[in-house]
Amino acid sequence: MRHWSLGKRLNFMSVLMIVPLAILVVYLLFSLMEFCNAYSQMVRNIDEANTYSGYLKRDIDYVMYREVIGSKTYRQIYSMPEDKRPAGWEQLKNPYPLIADARGTFQSMAGHTEGAANAGNIRWILHCLDRLKIVVGEIDANIENGGTYDDSIDKLQLGVYILTADIQTQIQNYVYREALNFQEVQNGLTTQGQTAVRISIVLLIGIVLLNLLVSRSITKSVADPIRKLCRATERVAKGDFTETTTVRATDEVEILAESFNNMQSEIGRLIENIKEEQNRRRVMELQLLQEQINPHFLYNTLDAIVWLAEGGQDEQVVAMVASLSKFFRSMLSEGRDFITIDEETRHISSYLEIQKIRYRDILDYEIRVDEELSQYRILKLTLQPLVENALYHGIKNKRRGGKITVDGHRRGNEVVFTVSDDGVGMTEREQDELRKAVKRENGTSRRGFGLANVDERLRLHYGESYGLSFTSAPGKGTAFIVRIPLRKKA
Repeated sequence: MRHWSLGKRLNFMSVLMIVPLAILVVYLLFSLMEFCNAYSQMVRNIDEANTYSGYLKRDIDYVMYREVIGSKTYRQIYSMPEDKRPAGWEQLKNPYPLIADARGTFQSMAGHTEGAANAGNIRWILHCLDRLKIVVGEIDANIENGGTYDDSIDKLQLGVYILTADIQTQIQNYVYREALNFQEVQNGLTTQGQTAVRISIVLLIGIVLLNLLVSRSITKSVADPIRKLCRATERVAKGDFTETTTVRATDEVEILAESFNNMQSEIGRLIENIKEEQNRRRVMELQLLQEQINPHFLYNTLDAIVWLAEGGQDEQVVAMVASLSKFFRSMLSEGRDFITIDEETRHISSYLEIQKIRYRDILDYEIRVDEELSQYRILKLTLQPLVENALYHGIKNKRRGGKITVDGHRRGNEVVFTVSDDGVGMTEREQDELRKAVKRENGTSRRGFGLANVDERLRLHYGESYGLSFTSAPGKGTAFIVRIPLRKKA
Protein backbone atom coordinates (compact mmCIF):
# COMPACT_ATOMS: atom_id res chain seq x y z
CA MET A 1 0.00 0.00 0.00
CA ARG A 2 3.01 2.31 0.41
CA HIS A 3 3.33 2.73 -3.36
CA TRP A 4 -0.37 3.26 -3.98
CA SER A 5 -1.57 6.66 -5.16
CA LEU A 6 -3.20 8.94 -2.64
CA GLY A 7 -6.58 8.39 -4.26
CA LYS A 8 -6.28 4.60 -3.98
CA ARG A 9 -5.27 4.84 -0.34
CA LEU A 10 -8.15 7.13 0.50
CA ASN A 11 -10.55 4.90 -1.43
CA PHE A 12 -9.26 1.86 0.47
CA MET A 13 -9.84 3.61 3.79
CA SER A 14 -13.31 4.64 2.66
CA VAL A 15 -14.13 1.07 1.71
CA LEU A 16 -13.00 -0.14 5.14
CA MET A 17 -15.42 2.31 6.70
CA ILE A 18 -18.36 2.18 4.31
CA VAL A 19 -18.73 -1.51 3.38
CA PRO A 20 -19.15 -2.91 6.94
CA LEU A 21 -21.40 -0.03 7.88
CA ALA A 22 -23.43 -0.50 4.71
CA ILE A 23 -23.88 -4.21 5.51
CA LEU A 24 -24.98 -3.33 9.01
CA VAL A 25 -27.38 -0.65 7.82
CA VAL A 26 -28.92 -2.98 5.20
CA TYR A 27 -29.38 -5.68 7.83
CA LEU A 28 -31.01 -3.26 10.27
CA LEU A 29 -33.22 -1.76 7.56
CA PHE A 30 -34.32 -5.20 6.40
CA SER A 31 -35.20 -6.23 9.95
CA LEU A 32 -37.01 -2.99 10.60
CA MET A 33 -38.97 -3.17 7.35
CA GLU A 34 -39.95 -6.77 8.07
CA PHE A 35 -41.24 -5.80 11.51
CA CYS A 36 -42.97 -2.66 10.21
CA ASN A 37 -44.73 -4.58 7.44
CA ALA A 38 -45.94 -7.25 9.85
CA TYR A 39 -47.00 -4.65 12.39
CA SER A 40 -48.78 -2.48 9.79
CA GLN A 41 -50.63 -5.47 8.36
CA MET A 42 -51.80 -6.51 11.84
CA VAL A 43 -53.00 -3.00 12.56
CA ARG A 44 -54.91 -2.87 9.25
CA ASN A 45 -56.46 -6.30 9.86
CA ILE A 46 -57.54 -5.42 13.38
CA ASP A 47 -58.86 -2.00 12.30
CA GLU A 48 -60.92 -3.45 9.44
CA ALA A 49 -62.21 -6.32 11.58
CA ASN A 50 -63.21 -3.95 14.38
CA THR A 51 -65.03 -1.75 11.85
CA TYR A 52 -67.30 -4.59 10.81
CA SER A 53 -67.63 -5.85 14.36
CA GLY A 54 -69.07 -2.48 15.29
CA TYR A 55 -71.83 -2.02 12.72
CA LEU A 56 -72.36 -5.11 10.56
CA LYS A 57 -74.57 -7.05 13.03
CA ARG A 58 -76.40 -3.89 14.15
CA ASP A 59 -77.25 -2.65 10.65
CA ILE A 60 -78.18 -6.08 9.19
CA ASP A 61 -80.31 -7.05 12.18
CA TYR A 62 -82.12 -3.68 12.18
CA VAL A 63 -82.94 -3.49 8.50
CA MET A 64 -84.13 -7.12 8.36
CA TYR A 65 -86.21 -6.66 11.53
CA ARG A 66 -87.92 -3.59 9.96
CA GLU A 67 -88.55 -5.56 6.76
CA VAL A 68 -90.16 -8.46 8.65
CA ILE A 69 -92.41 -6.44 10.97
CA GLY A 70 -93.38 -4.05 8.15
CA SER A 71 -93.79 -6.78 5.53
CA LYS A 72 -91.85 -4.49 3.15
CA THR A 73 -88.44 -5.19 1.69
CA TYR A 74 -85.73 -2.55 1.51
CA ARG A 75 -86.35 -2.11 -2.21
CA GLN A 76 -90.11 -1.74 -1.68
CA ILE A 77 -89.64 0.87 1.08
CA TYR A 78 -87.36 3.05 -1.06
CA SER A 79 -89.66 2.77 -4.08
CA MET A 80 -92.48 4.38 -2.05
CA PRO A 81 -93.05 8.17 -1.94
CA GLU A 82 -91.23 9.72 0.99
CA ASP A 83 -94.42 10.76 2.77
CA LYS A 84 -95.65 7.15 2.65
CA ARG A 85 -92.47 5.52 3.99
CA PRO A 86 -92.50 4.15 7.56
CA ALA A 87 -90.96 6.10 10.45
CA GLY A 88 -87.19 5.70 10.84
CA TRP A 89 -86.68 4.66 7.20
CA GLU A 90 -83.68 7.00 6.96
CA GLN A 91 -81.67 4.64 9.21
CA LEU A 92 -82.28 1.63 7.00
CA LYS A 93 -79.34 0.43 4.92
CA ASN A 94 -79.33 -1.86 1.94
CA PRO A 95 -78.22 -5.26 3.33
CA TYR A 96 -76.73 -6.57 0.08
CA PRO A 97 -73.95 -3.95 -0.33
CA LEU A 98 -73.16 -4.31 3.39
CA ILE A 99 -72.67 -8.05 3.00
CA ALA A 100 -70.72 -7.64 -0.28
CA ASP A 101 -68.37 -5.01 1.20
CA ALA A 102 -67.74 -7.16 4.27
CA ARG A 103 -67.04 -10.22 2.13
CA GLY A 104 -64.57 -8.30 -0.08
CA THR A 105 -62.71 -7.00 2.97
CA PHE A 106 -62.42 -10.36 4.70
CA GLN A 107 -61.48 -12.06 1.42
CA SER A 108 -58.57 -9.59 1.13
CA MET A 109 -57.61 -10.14 4.79
CA ALA A 110 -57.43 -13.89 4.15
CA GLY A 111 -54.32 -13.36 2.01
CA HIS A 112 -52.52 -11.38 4.76
CA THR A 113 -53.42 -13.45 7.81
CA GLU A 114 -50.82 -15.56 9.59
CA GLY A 115 -51.68 -18.60 11.70
CA ALA A 116 -54.08 -21.48 11.15
CA ALA A 117 -56.56 -20.36 13.81
CA ASN A 118 -56.97 -16.88 12.35
CA ALA A 119 -57.18 -18.27 8.83
CA GLY A 120 -59.96 -20.59 10.07
CA ASN A 121 -61.81 -17.60 11.57
CA ILE A 122 -61.66 -15.77 8.25
CA ARG A 123 -62.91 -18.81 6.31
CA TRP A 124 -65.84 -19.27 8.71
CA ILE A 125 -66.72 -15.54 8.48
CA LEU A 126 -66.79 -15.79 4.67
CA HIS A 127 -69.02 -18.90 4.89
CA CYS A 128 -71.41 -17.11 7.28
CA LEU A 129 -71.55 -14.05 5.01
CA ASP A 130 -72.44 -16.24 2.05
CA ARG A 131 -75.15 -18.00 4.10
CA LEU A 132 -76.40 -14.63 5.40
CA LYS A 133 -76.85 -13.34 1.85
CA ILE A 134 -78.97 -16.41 1.05
CA VAL A 135 -81.15 -16.01 4.14
CA VAL A 136 -81.68 -12.27 3.44
CA GLY A 137 -82.71 -13.18 -0.09
CA GLU A 138 -85.14 -15.78 1.21
CA ILE A 139 -86.78 -13.26 3.57
CA ASP A 140 -87.11 -10.70 0.75
CA ALA A 141 -88.59 -13.34 -1.54
CA ASN A 142 -91.07 -14.44 1.12
CA ILE A 143 -92.21 -10.85 1.68
CA GLU A 144 -92.44 -9.98 -2.03
CA ASN A 145 -94.34 -13.20 -2.79
CA GLY A 146 -96.88 -12.63 0.00
CA GLY A 147 -95.54 -15.31 2.33
CA THR A 148 -96.56 -15.58 5.99
CA TYR A 149 -95.22 -13.42 8.76
CA ASP A 150 -94.26 -16.56 10.75
CA ASP A 151 -91.99 -17.78 7.94
CA SER A 152 -90.22 -14.43 7.83
CA ILE A 153 -89.81 -14.18 11.60
CA ASP A 154 -88.41 -17.71 11.77
CA LYS A 155 -85.82 -16.94 9.11
CA LEU A 156 -84.97 -13.70 10.93
CA GLN A 157 -84.51 -15.30 14.35
CA LEU A 158 -83.05 -18.66 13.31
CA GLY A 159 -81.11 -17.37 10.32
CA VAL A 160 -80.12 -13.71 10.35
CA TYR A 161 -79.69 -13.24 14.11
CA ILE A 162 -77.70 -16.44 14.56
CA LEU A 163 -75.43 -15.76 11.54
CA THR A 164 -74.70 -12.13 12.46
CA ALA A 165 -74.00 -13.16 16.06
CA ASP A 166 -71.68 -15.91 14.81
CA ILE A 167 -69.90 -13.47 12.49
CA GLN A 168 -69.42 -10.98 15.32
CA THR A 169 -68.04 -13.71 17.61
CA GLN A 170 -65.60 -14.88 14.93
CA ILE A 171 -64.45 -11.29 14.32
CA GLN A 172 -63.80 -10.81 18.03
CA ASN A 173 -61.85 -14.07 18.18
CA TYR A 174 -59.83 -12.94 15.14
CA VAL A 175 -59.03 -9.57 16.74
CA TYR A 176 -58.01 -11.25 19.98
CA ARG A 177 -55.60 -13.66 18.24
CA GLU A 178 -54.10 -10.85 16.09
CA ALA A 179 -53.46 -8.83 19.25
CA LEU A 180 -51.62 -11.81 20.73
CA ASN A 181 -49.36 -11.85 17.67
CA PHE A 182 -48.10 -8.38 18.59
CA GLN A 183 -46.19 -9.91 21.45
CA GLU A 184 -44.53 -12.40 19.13
CA VAL A 185 -43.49 -9.62 16.75
CA GLN A 186 -42.11 -7.56 19.62
CA ASN A 187 -40.15 -10.53 20.96
CA GLY A 188 -38.65 -11.10 17.50
CA LEU A 189 -37.74 -7.43 17.20
CA THR A 190 -36.07 -7.49 20.60
CA THR A 191 -34.00 -10.53 19.62
CA GLN A 192 -33.00 -8.96 16.31
CA GLY A 193 -32.10 -5.72 18.07
CA GLN A 194 -29.82 -7.48 20.53
CA THR A 195 -28.13 -9.35 17.69
CA ALA A 196 -27.69 -6.16 15.72
CA VAL A 197 -26.14 -4.38 18.71
CA ARG A 198 -23.58 -7.17 19.21
CA ILE A 199 -22.71 -7.20 15.50
CA SER A 200 -22.47 -3.40 15.47
CA ILE A 201 -20.06 -3.34 18.40
CA VAL A 202 -17.78 -5.92 16.79
CA LEU A 203 -17.83 -4.14 13.43
CA LEU A 204 -17.19 -0.73 14.94
CA ILE A 205 -14.21 -1.98 16.93
CA GLY A 206 -12.78 -3.59 13.80
CA ILE A 207 -13.40 -0.47 11.71
CA VAL A 208 -11.73 1.78 14.29
CA LEU A 209 -8.63 -0.42 14.54
CA LEU A 210 -8.22 -0.78 10.78
CA ASN A 211 -8.72 2.91 10.16
CA LEU A 212 -6.20 3.85 12.83
CA LEU A 213 -3.56 1.76 11.07
CA VAL A 214 -4.41 3.02 7.59
CA SER A 215 -4.80 6.67 8.60
CA ARG A 216 -1.39 6.70 10.30
CA SER A 217 0.21 5.45 7.11
CA ILE A 218 -1.61 7.97 4.95
CA THR A 219 -0.95 10.84 7.37
CA LYS A 220 2.77 10.13 7.39
CA SER A 221 3.00 10.15 3.58
CA VAL A 222 0.76 13.18 3.06
CA ALA A 223 1.10 15.52 6.02
CA ASP A 224 4.79 16.40 5.59
CA PRO A 225 4.56 17.30 1.87
CA ILE A 226 1.44 19.33 2.54
CA ARG A 227 3.21 21.24 5.32
CA LYS A 228 5.93 22.10 2.82
CA LEU A 229 3.30 23.31 0.38
CA CYS A 230 1.67 25.39 3.12
CA ARG A 231 4.97 27.10 3.86
CA ALA A 232 5.41 27.71 0.14
CA THR A 233 1.95 29.29 -0.15
CA GLU A 234 2.75 31.60 2.77
CA ARG A 235 5.90 32.65 0.97
CA VAL A 236 3.99 33.27 -2.26
CA ALA A 237 1.30 35.22 -0.36
CA LYS A 238 4.05 37.60 0.78
CA GLY A 239 5.04 38.21 -2.83
CA ASP A 240 8.04 35.90 -3.20
CA PHE A 241 7.72 34.02 -6.50
CA THR A 242 11.37 33.06 -6.92
CA GLU A 243 11.90 29.93 -4.82
CA THR A 244 10.42 26.62 -5.99
CA THR A 245 9.19 23.82 -3.75
CA THR A 246 10.60 20.28 -4.00
CA VAL A 247 8.42 17.42 -2.72
CA ARG A 248 9.50 13.78 -2.94
CA ALA A 249 6.44 11.54 -3.09
CA THR A 250 4.87 8.91 -5.31
CA ASP A 251 1.31 10.16 -5.45
CA GLU A 252 -0.84 13.16 -6.28
CA VAL A 253 0.96 15.34 -3.72
CA GLU A 254 4.06 15.40 -5.93
CA ILE A 255 1.89 16.33 -8.91
CA LEU A 256 0.29 19.04 -6.78
CA ALA A 257 3.73 20.40 -5.86
CA GLU A 258 4.77 20.52 -9.52
CA SER A 259 1.51 22.25 -10.44
CA PHE A 260 2.03 24.70 -7.59
CA ASN A 261 5.52 25.54 -8.88
CA ASN A 262 4.11 26.06 -12.39
CA MET A 263 1.30 28.18 -11.00
CA GLN A 264 3.78 30.21 -8.96
CA SER A 265 5.85 30.94 -12.06
CA GLU A 266 2.75 31.77 -14.08
CA ILE A 267 1.42 34.10 -11.36
CA GLY A 268 4.76 35.88 -11.23
CA ARG A 269 4.70 36.34 -15.00
CA LEU A 270 1.08 37.51 -14.98
CA ILE A 271 1.76 40.02 -12.23
CA GLU A 272 4.57 41.50 -14.30
CA ASN A 273 2.28 41.60 -17.34
CA ILE A 274 -0.45 43.28 -15.30
CA LYS A 275 2.00 45.88 -14.02
CA GLU A 276 3.17 46.53 -17.55
CA GLU A 277 -0.42 46.71 -18.82
CA GLN A 278 -1.43 49.08 -16.04
CA ASN A 279 1.52 51.30 -16.90
CA ARG A 280 0.48 51.24 -20.56
CA ARG A 281 -3.07 52.17 -19.62
CA ARG A 282 -1.94 55.08 -17.49
CA VAL A 283 0.45 56.30 -20.16
CA MET A 284 -2.30 56.18 -22.78
CA GLU A 285 -4.77 57.91 -20.48
CA LEU A 286 -2.24 60.66 -19.75
CA GLN A 287 -1.51 60.99 -23.45
CA LEU A 288 -5.25 61.16 -24.18
CA LEU A 289 -5.81 63.75 -21.46
CA GLN A 290 -2.90 65.78 -22.78
CA GLU A 291 -4.43 65.52 -26.23
CA GLN A 292 -7.77 66.75 -24.85
CA ILE A 293 -6.16 69.59 -22.93
CA ASN A 294 -4.81 70.82 -26.23
CA PRO A 295 -3.28 74.29 -25.87
CA HIS A 296 -4.43 75.26 -29.36
CA PHE A 297 -7.99 74.21 -28.58
CA LEU A 298 -7.90 76.10 -25.28
CA TYR A 299 -6.27 79.17 -26.83
CA ASN A 300 -8.67 79.23 -29.75
CA THR A 301 -11.65 78.81 -27.43
CA LEU A 302 -10.47 81.62 -25.15
CA ASP A 303 -9.77 83.82 -28.16
CA ALA A 304 -13.29 83.13 -29.40
CA ILE A 305 -14.67 84.06 -25.96
CA VAL A 306 -12.68 87.33 -26.01
CA TRP A 307 -13.84 88.05 -29.56
CA LEU A 308 -17.46 87.42 -28.63
CA ALA A 309 -17.13 89.56 -25.49
CA GLU A 310 -15.66 92.44 -27.48
CA GLY A 311 -18.52 92.09 -29.93
CA GLY A 312 -21.02 92.36 -27.08
CA GLN A 313 -22.40 88.86 -27.63
CA ASP A 314 -22.85 88.19 -23.94
CA GLU A 315 -25.24 85.25 -24.29
CA GLN A 316 -22.83 83.37 -26.53
CA VAL A 317 -19.97 84.17 -24.14
CA VAL A 318 -21.94 82.67 -21.27
CA ALA A 319 -22.88 79.62 -23.35
CA MET A 320 -19.30 79.08 -24.49
CA VAL A 321 -17.83 79.43 -20.97
CA ALA A 322 -20.48 77.08 -19.59
CA SER A 323 -19.75 74.51 -22.31
CA LEU A 324 -16.00 74.81 -21.70
CA SER A 325 -16.53 74.28 -17.97
CA LYS A 326 -18.73 71.21 -18.58
CA PHE A 327 -16.19 69.90 -21.09
CA PHE A 328 -13.26 69.91 -18.65
CA ARG A 329 -15.38 68.75 -15.70
CA SER A 330 -16.68 65.69 -17.58
CA MET A 331 -13.20 65.04 -19.01
CA LEU A 332 -11.68 64.78 -15.53
CA SER A 333 -14.75 62.95 -14.04
CA GLU A 334 -13.15 62.65 -10.58
CA GLY A 335 -10.41 60.35 -11.88
CA ARG A 336 -12.79 57.53 -12.88
CA ASP A 337 -11.93 55.29 -15.81
CA PHE A 338 -15.58 54.51 -16.55
CA ILE A 339 -18.45 56.96 -16.73
CA THR A 340 -22.07 56.63 -17.79
CA ILE A 341 -23.04 56.91 -21.44
CA ASP A 342 -25.07 59.94 -20.44
CA GLU A 343 -21.93 61.65 -19.07
CA GLU A 344 -19.96 60.75 -22.21
CA THR A 345 -22.79 62.13 -24.36
CA ARG A 346 -22.84 65.39 -22.40
CA HIS A 347 -19.04 65.61 -22.78
CA ILE A 348 -19.14 65.45 -26.58
CA SER A 349 -22.19 67.77 -26.57
CA SER A 350 -20.15 70.39 -24.67
CA TYR A 351 -17.27 69.98 -27.09
CA LEU A 352 -19.52 70.34 -30.14
CA GLU A 353 -21.30 73.37 -28.66
CA ILE A 354 -17.95 75.11 -28.30
CA GLN A 355 -16.91 74.21 -31.83
CA LYS A 356 -20.28 75.16 -33.27
CA ILE A 357 -19.87 78.67 -31.90
CA ARG A 358 -16.41 78.83 -33.46
CA TYR A 359 -17.44 77.25 -36.78
CA ARG A 360 -21.07 78.32 -36.90
CA ASP A 361 -20.98 78.74 -40.68
CA ILE A 362 -19.79 75.22 -41.46
CA LEU A 363 -20.71 72.97 -38.51
CA ASP A 364 -23.94 71.31 -37.58
CA TYR A 365 -24.35 68.21 -35.41
CA GLU A 366 -26.89 65.74 -34.08
CA ILE A 367 -26.62 63.29 -31.18
CA ARG A 368 -29.03 60.34 -31.29
CA VAL A 369 -28.27 58.01 -28.39
CA ASP A 370 -31.12 55.83 -27.08
CA GLU A 371 -32.30 57.08 -23.71
CA GLU A 372 -32.41 53.54 -22.29
CA LEU A 373 -28.58 53.45 -22.51
CA SER A 374 -28.01 56.51 -20.33
CA GLN A 375 -27.03 54.60 -17.16
CA TYR A 376 -24.84 51.98 -18.81
CA ARG A 377 -21.08 52.40 -18.43
CA ILE A 378 -18.53 53.34 -21.07
CA LEU A 379 -14.78 53.90 -21.02
CA LYS A 380 -14.16 57.59 -20.57
CA LEU A 381 -13.02 59.64 -23.61
CA THR A 382 -14.14 57.03 -26.14
CA LEU A 383 -16.31 59.14 -28.44
CA GLN A 384 -14.80 62.65 -28.14
CA PRO A 385 -11.60 61.82 -30.11
CA LEU A 386 -13.80 60.43 -32.90
CA VAL A 387 -15.92 63.59 -32.94
CA GLU A 388 -12.77 65.74 -33.04
CA ASN A 389 -11.39 63.67 -35.92
CA ALA A 390 -14.66 64.06 -37.83
CA LEU A 391 -14.49 67.85 -37.39
CA TYR A 392 -10.85 68.49 -38.27
CA HIS A 393 -10.34 65.86 -40.96
CA GLY A 394 -13.83 65.63 -42.38
CA ILE A 395 -15.85 68.85 -42.09
CA LYS A 396 -13.05 71.49 -42.13
CA ASN A 397 -11.40 70.02 -45.20
CA LYS A 398 -14.74 70.15 -46.96
CA ARG A 399 -14.57 74.01 -46.99
CA ARG A 400 -18.33 74.30 -46.70
CA GLY A 401 -21.11 73.33 -44.34
CA GLY A 402 -21.13 69.83 -42.94
CA LYS A 403 -22.79 67.74 -40.25
CA ILE A 404 -21.51 65.35 -37.58
CA THR A 405 -23.93 62.67 -36.38
CA VAL A 406 -23.46 60.54 -33.25
CA ASP A 407 -25.70 57.45 -33.07
CA GLY A 408 -25.92 54.99 -30.18
CA HIS A 409 -28.17 51.95 -29.85
CA ARG A 410 -28.34 48.55 -28.25
CA ARG A 411 -27.70 45.40 -30.27
CA GLY A 412 -28.13 42.23 -28.22
CA ASN A 413 -25.65 42.36 -25.33
CA GLU A 414 -23.64 45.17 -26.93
CA VAL A 415 -23.85 48.91 -27.44
CA VAL A 416 -22.91 50.19 -30.89
CA PHE A 417 -21.85 53.83 -31.46
CA THR A 418 -21.40 55.40 -34.88
CA VAL A 419 -19.71 58.80 -35.31
CA SER A 420 -20.22 59.86 -38.92
CA ASP A 421 -19.64 62.99 -40.96
CA ASP A 422 -20.51 64.06 -44.48
CA GLY A 423 -17.03 65.50 -45.06
CA VAL A 424 -14.39 64.83 -47.68
CA GLY A 425 -14.02 61.13 -46.94
CA MET A 426 -10.93 59.08 -47.77
CA THR A 427 -9.52 57.21 -50.73
CA GLU A 428 -8.69 53.51 -50.48
CA ARG A 429 -5.00 54.39 -49.97
CA GLU A 430 -5.80 56.88 -47.20
CA GLN A 431 -8.05 54.34 -45.51
CA ASP A 432 -5.32 51.71 -45.63
CA GLU A 433 -2.78 54.11 -44.12
CA LEU A 434 -5.21 55.15 -41.37
CA ARG A 435 -6.09 51.51 -40.64
CA LYS A 436 -2.40 50.68 -40.17
CA ALA A 437 -1.93 53.78 -38.02
CA VAL A 438 -4.86 52.80 -35.79
CA LYS A 439 -3.35 49.33 -35.31
CA ARG A 440 0.15 50.92 -34.84
CA GLU A 441 1.55 48.87 -37.70
CA ASN A 442 3.58 51.73 -39.17
CA GLY A 443 3.88 54.18 -36.30
CA THR A 444 1.20 56.78 -35.67
CA SER A 445 0.49 59.87 -37.65
CA ARG A 446 -0.94 63.00 -36.11
CA ARG A 447 -4.35 61.90 -37.34
CA GLY A 448 -3.96 58.32 -36.17
CA PHE A 449 -2.62 59.03 -32.67
CA GLY A 450 -5.94 59.72 -30.94
CA LEU A 451 -7.73 56.98 -32.89
CA ALA A 452 -5.01 54.44 -32.08
CA ASN A 453 -5.30 55.33 -28.39
CA VAL A 454 -9.07 54.80 -28.49
CA ASP A 455 -8.69 51.44 -30.26
CA GLU A 456 -6.02 50.14 -27.87
CA ARG A 457 -7.84 51.33 -24.75
CA LEU A 458 -11.00 49.56 -25.92
CA ARG A 459 -9.13 46.29 -26.50
CA LEU A 460 -7.27 46.54 -23.17
CA HIS A 461 -10.43 47.16 -21.14
CA TYR A 462 -13.02 45.07 -23.05
CA GLY A 463 -10.95 42.40 -24.81
CA GLU A 464 -9.50 41.78 -28.23
CA SER A 465 -12.90 41.19 -29.82
CA TYR A 466 -13.74 44.89 -29.33
CA GLY A 467 -12.16 48.00 -30.81
CA LEU A 468 -12.53 50.66 -33.46
CA SER A 469 -13.50 50.26 -37.12
CA PHE A 470 -14.45 52.69 -39.87
CA THR A 471 -15.84 53.02 -43.36
CA SER A 472 -15.30 55.87 -45.78
CA ALA A 473 -15.78 56.98 -49.36
CA PRO A 474 -14.28 59.99 -51.17
CA GLY A 475 -16.68 62.93 -51.13
CA LYS A 476 -19.26 61.04 -49.02
CA GLY A 477 -17.75 61.21 -45.55
CA THR A 478 -16.48 58.81 -42.93
CA ALA A 479 -18.15 56.74 -40.22
CA PHE A 480 -16.32 55.37 -37.16
CA ILE A 481 -17.93 52.41 -35.34
CA VAL A 482 -17.34 51.46 -31.72
CA ARG A 483 -18.75 48.30 -30.09
CA ILE A 484 -18.66 47.81 -26.31
CA PRO A 485 -20.30 45.19 -24.04
CA LEU A 486 -23.47 46.19 -22.22
CA ARG A 487 -22.50 46.98 -18.62
CA LYS A 488 -24.92 48.53 -16.15
CA LYS A 489 -23.71 51.21 -13.78
CA ALA A 490 -23.03 49.67 -10.36
